[in-house]
Amino acid sequence: MIQLNCYEAVNTTIEIGYQLLKSGAEIYRIEESMRRIFEAYGITQNEVFAIPSCIIVTLRLDGAEPVSQIKRVYSTTTNLEKVRRLNDLCRCICKDTPDFTQVQQQLDEIKSIPAYSYGVQIIAFA
Repeated sequence: MIQLNCYEAVNTTIEIGYQLLKSGAEIYRIEESMRRIFEAYGITQNEVFAIPSCIIVTLRLDGAEPVSQIKRVYSTTTNLEKVRRLNDLCRCICKDTPDFTQVQQQLDEIKSIPAYSYGVQIIAFA
């Protein structure tokens, strides 16, 4: 049971970090958000390392083997609405520690937010 929770924690949290990175969030914010999520669920032995193209996470629960995962990011955009919503989700997780199924449902909603079209981006840049 502990291993399953650890894997759920890694998979869900790294997906949140991946979406933050892919949407243009700052590296320090990604790492800090992920660490706080792990700590909210009582996983204090965690290491999070993010660079613009990759996130690496390692967790260790007492008496268990470490669990590590790497997620590669191939392209990024700037979508501040997604970043805002993901930050709100992180705050909610840290405050209420909901079940990972609920977190995944909210994450799926955020992931479905459409990006601005190329034409809108050109107008915005002008």
